[in-house]
Amino acid sequence: MTDEDARALIAEAYNRKYPGASIHVEDLVRTPSGTMIAVVKGAAGSRGEFDEVCLINKPRDVRIFDGTGDLAHNLARLNADRLTPFSPTVVAAVTFVVTLTAVIASTWIPAVNREALQALTGILGLAAGFYFGNQSGKG
Repeated sequence: MTDEDARALIAEAYNRKYPGASIHVEDLVRTPSGTMIAVVKGAAGSRGEFDEVCLINKPRDVRIFDGTGDLAHNLARLNADRLTPFSPTVVAAVTFVVTLTAVIASTWIPAVNREALQALTGILGLAAGFYFGNQSGKG
């Protein structure tokens, strides 16, 4: 999407929210995920002047935020849904796979230290509980 297309979408969305408002897009920022964030200034008759932030996501949907709090809550939700290599869910999944592999491998070794096997199975249980507990909490 070009900047001109984005500005047209923003103007259309703001004219639906504030009929007859004069809109000026101050700043247009592209994020690595393809989302565009715009700072909009305008005047809307009886409401007077306003400064707002809106977000355009990939399906070309414009989301106008009603205030800083609304923006903060939305950004927190977006970041909570994103997985990174060191997010708790990924760390738990990797720990689960590694310890499961170690427990299975230890059954093939004839002389296994019993305490070490118990420690590995305990870690395996914790990792499984944490990973699957996170998954059920999401939804």
